[in-house]
Amino acid sequence: MKKSLLLCPLLGVTLAAFPQKKTDRRTISNLQAHVTYLSSDKLEGRRTGTPGEQLAAVYIADQMKAAGLAPKGTDGFFQTFVVREGKTFGPNTRLTINAHPLRPGEHFFPLPFSAEKGAKGEVLPGVNEVDNVWLINVKESADEINPKAGPLDFYIKKTKEAKQNGATGVIFFNGPETIAAAGKWLDEKTGPLALPAVWVGAEGSKTLSADDANGFQVDFQVDFKADKHTGTNVIGYIDNGAPATIVLGTGDDASGAAALIELGRLLKENGTKKQNYALIAFSGEELDQFGSKYFVESAAIPVQNIHCMLNIGRLGDEKGLRIGGVGTSPAWSGVLKSSVPSSLKVQYDPSPAGPSDHTSFYRKDVPVLFFFSGDADNINYEGELKAVKIVYDVVAIAGKQPRLGFSKSQGEQ
Repeated sequence: MKKSLLLCPLLGVTLAAFPQKKTDRRTISNLQAHVTYLSSDKLEGRRTGTPGEQLAAVYIADQMKAAGLAPKGTDGFFQTFVVREGKTFGPNTRLTINAHPLRPGEHFFPLPFSAEKGAKGEVLPGVNEVDNVWLINVKESADEINPKAGPLDFYIKKTKEAKQNGATGVIFFNGPETIAAAGKWLDEKTGPLALPAVWVGAEGSKTLSADDANGFQVDFQVDFKADKHTGTNVIGYIDNGAPATIVLGTGDDASGAAALIELGRLLKENGTKKQNYALIAFSGEELDQFGSKYFVESAAIPVQNIHCMLNIGRLGDEKGLRIGGVGTSPAWSGVLKSSVPSSLKVQYDPSPAGPSDHTSFYRKDVPVLFFFSGDADNINYEGELKAVKIVYDVVAIAGKQPRLGFSKSQGEQ
């Protein structure tokens, strides 16, 4: 069970590293500017592999460079990795029904096991003929669908049956899936069958289900092309010649990335030299932490040389701050007591569990903390500033300690 604690700081708190209001004003102004850009519509939510993610990566790298951080990626600040290698519909994929063209990806998808060829014919409703295209109403065949089977098993079975009975191609309509779900089928590894086969969405299904239809002129072609999606981690480094490195990371949230950028600047200007610092904007958090998993396996910084990992999530909620992972090191209790002002209400969670990038480090026996709060639509920048100061102080205090002990989480305490 999560607990809310009021933590009393010890003497000598390192909040003195931020003595001037002018410094605070600069940090808040920078946070606002970063969030404004990183949350803009043209960045497409920074989804992995999109042009918007690339724009965000360039922006974050430019900010790191301006702050004096060194690049630590495989290509400057960038560490790219393959998220998905598969196929998608090619430029020759098409489908017309009664001379009305439907758009691939919007109205229909070729099925991943389809042959790369075309078929056409004049098809009567409910009549499947030899040497002609077959129209298969999925809704009418619902009793043939095995709920325990894979999503494509029914379609593969019916396509094989159509081939055995002399069909030249298959069009499936009135399926229960969404167009998005059908598109994801192209990631499935399936061998090609002998017939071209397509899945048709709501618009085409409506046409093919019309009660007054006398027949349909159908003409379609299936064409595939390779589809490769890459993600991009952005890695800045402060090399103090120390034996170990503190990693600070964030995912795709704009406020978290803004905080990471400012922490890089502050650590470069004022940070203790007891540790090196790696500041990483991870790609692929929404895809099961793809970017952070790739980083820890890449040995860009060997995990045995990582002092700890601090993950920065969404920040800026007036209601307070939550810190997860406090059970991953016996040192965290003392560090946090010396870092969190007594006036701030903090919700502590011993567990490192959660769908975010610190989990990749925890699985490699690295002590972690996860800082998060916030409402994505209502960022309180004074609140985010307080969170940035706390993370800075945790870095400073933890960095002065010998190697932190690691503890496997025993669940919430």
